[in-house]
Amino acid sequence: MAKRVDIAELGRRVAAMRHQHDLTQQELATAAGLQQTAVARLERGRQAAVRADTVLCLAEALNVSTDYLLAVTDDPTPRAQPRRKRQAKPDAVAEEAACCRECGMGDGHHRIDCSVGVREAQAAVERARVITAQLRACARPAVPHG
Repeated sequence: MAKRVDIAELGRRVAAMRHQHDLTQQELATAAGLQQTAVARLERGRQAAVRADTVLCLAEALNVSTDYLLAVTDDPTPRAQPRRKRQAKPDAVAEEAACCRECGMGDGHHRIDCSVGVREAQAAVERARVITAQLRACARPAVPHG
């Protein structure tokens, strides 16, 4: 079972990093695309749950890793994601040909790395769409509820 998020610790870490960057709650809220009251509730531990995109936006605004905010690590430095080199398989040509027969897209579409299979590639595209939407939400200015 996945580890539960300690909301109080998340709030303490957000407050500590906000103070370290000499930001007000309003400045952090604006940078993260949130309401000031949401930042205040989170810092005081009065937030019952926090959405993943909110943690992502806060981490980006504070220039820390989400792992740090979620108390997975004590190192606030954002992790650089190493690029993985794709390992060539001896039967890659046969695998690509089988994929072409399955998806009907024809030769050449494997430049997008379809050799992992059509279903896996479609899942990867969907994950990329979700992450892109989350990142775009971080860039949007907060809209007051009224």
